[in-house]
Amino acid sequence: MSHEEHFAEIKTRLQQSINEHKTFTDGFWYNALTALSLLLSGFASAFARESGYAALVSLASATAALCIALERALGLGARWRSILK
Repeated sequence: MSHEEHFAEIKTRLQQSINEHKTFTDGFWYNALTALSLLLSGFASAFARESGYAALVSLASATAALCIALERALGLGARWRSILK
């Protein structure tokens, strides 16, 4: 099998996989993680000066960072936007 034929086979399998993939969940999780990250970051910013909320502020900041890391690691935004092309 030549390199061109092998590449064409891989490209066909990849396109078939893309066509079978349910994109609703990518868009949902991308938007949900973005909204949660913004909400947690806003909470952390609003209550950062309150000494009684130090632990919650730290938890909110860490959770927001985790949400952003998950979205980037999973590539939800890129996969979701690729459908719009």
